[in-house]
Parts: sequence; structure tokens; C-alpha cells
Amino acid sequence: MSALTSSYKAIIERTKEWIDNEPGIRGLAIIGSQARTSHPADEWSDLDFIILATDTERYLHDLSWIELIGTHLLTFVASTADHRNRERRILFDGGQDVDFSFFPVEMLDQMIANGIPLDIANELNRGAKILIDKDGLLERFHQVSKNMFRSTYGLPSEEEFSNLVTDFWYHAVHAAKHLRRGELWWSKQTVDHHLKNLLRTMLEWNTQAASQDETDTWLHGRHLEEWANPQYVTALADVYAHFHTNDIWRALFATMKLFRTIEYETEKLMQISRNHHGEDAAEALVYNFFQPVEEEWMDRR
Repeated sequence: MSALTSSYKAIIERTKEWIDNEPGIRGLAIIGSQARTSHPADEWSDLDFIILATDTERYLHDLSWIELIGTHLLTFVASTADHRNRERRILFDGGQDVDFSFFPVEMLDQMIANGIPLDIANELNRGAKILIDKDGLLERFHQVSKNMFRSTYGLPSEEEFSNLVTDFWYHAVHAAKHLRRGELWWSKQTVDHHLKNLLRTMLEWNTQAASQDETDTWLHGRHLEEWANPQYVTALADVYAHFHTNDIWRALFATMKLFRTIEYETEKLMQISRNHHGEDAAEALVYNFFQPVEEEWMDRR
């Protein structure tokens, strides 16, 4: 066991001690790699806490409680990965990276009553360790999420599939227009962020359509190198851009080519029959808009 991993145990114990004596906090759980048996924590892993509180704003902005847990180097507030809440991220002086995600008590009550979002059910059922549950709410929440876990897998409807494909080709044209205008930052963000997220989703669908055993595609591209078609993983090396007009064009064309290959294969696997006229026309527009710059773009020495 590394010193870093061992030091997380001390942070966990001090956090438990603090929350045991803090009436405004009703529950504490660990999620993520520190709670998983599949792809468990290694020496580079962080620690993810879910904290159930009656007043989340207090703990996000009053930093006095951090001193009870350890000496920190850096701390800031950010949105949680699902963008439903906020968390305080802390880098302690031993290099430990800990996320304290504060959830309002009433939010969990509402989710239990109205349905837990599939991404949250997915995350909880990969691994969760409930450390403190003063009112039994975290345990009820976890039990309800177990009934939803399998439904996080599955292929899209034809409407969902077509919507994503249309989104991709619309924004391919969008990127080309901004590139012609000379807006490198904006066009590169479209090519290397928005289009790549759509490409990742298509990769997930392709994997699910091709597998007979409900291959786990995780969330947000985690462990993509393991679950995606190796041929497509290799192709990803060519679809990202340097910050230069010519290379953003190159990455855009490579992304379009790879997306279309996976799109067509996934359609076949899903037995979907679609009219490709609109996306064919959009692809032609991108090539019509293409205009490289002449200057040398980068010294690679």
C-alpha cells in the first residue's frame, strides 16, 4: 500500500469523526474508485465523498471544517460531474485529492419519490460505501437505485439515434463556418469537445449493439480503451487538433470520417434504415467551405 493510499484512510476517519458530531450533516458515503471492486483505486486515485446536508451552502462556503480534516494546499467549488450539485474539491498537503459533494436532504427525498436519474444509479451501483446514515436515507436511496441499474444499459430509439446523428452533422457545418471566419478557439472547441462527445456516444451504442453480453461502457468515456472496438480506439489518435487552422480542418475531416463509419455500422447492427440525404449535404457543405491557410503552422522540433 502506498503512503498516499494509506493517508486517505486517515482523511476518511477524520471526516467521519467530524460528521458524527455535526448535526447539519445527515449522511456520508464514498463512491468512485475507492468504493469499487471493478477498476478499484490505485495510487493515483482520488477520494469521492457524498455528503447529505440540511444546508449545503454553509459547508460549501464556510471553510472552518476543513481544518478538522487536514492541512490543505488548494480548495475550490465546482459543479459535480452530473451538474446537479456543487462540490468542494480539496488538495491536501500530502497530495490527496478529495471531492466533498454536498447533496441537500430534500433532493434525495424527491429522487426516491420521483425516480433516481440513471447516471446516478449507475455510479452508485458500481460501488458505494455508506459510512454514516443518521436517518437511513442513504440506504433507502441506494436500495431504490439498485432496481434501476440494469436500465442504464440499452440502445437508443431510432428517434434518439437520428437526433444525435443530426446534431453531429449540424455542428460539423457550424465548426466549418467558424473556422472560415478565423475563430480558431470556437471551432476547435466544437470539433474537439462537442463533436467528440457525440462520437463517444456513438461508440457506446456501437459497442452495445455489437455485444451479446451487455458490455459495460461506463460513463463519459471512462475506460473507453477497454470496451470500444480496438480499430476505432486506434483511429482516435488522428481526430484531435492542434491550435491552427489547417490542423483543425484535418481533425474535423478525420472526425467526420470516423463518425460516419461507426454510424453506418451501428445502423446495420441495430437494423435501422435511414435517409442520409441531409447529412450527405451537410458533409458536402463542410468540404465546400474548406480553405486552408498557406503559412507554416508549427515548428515540431
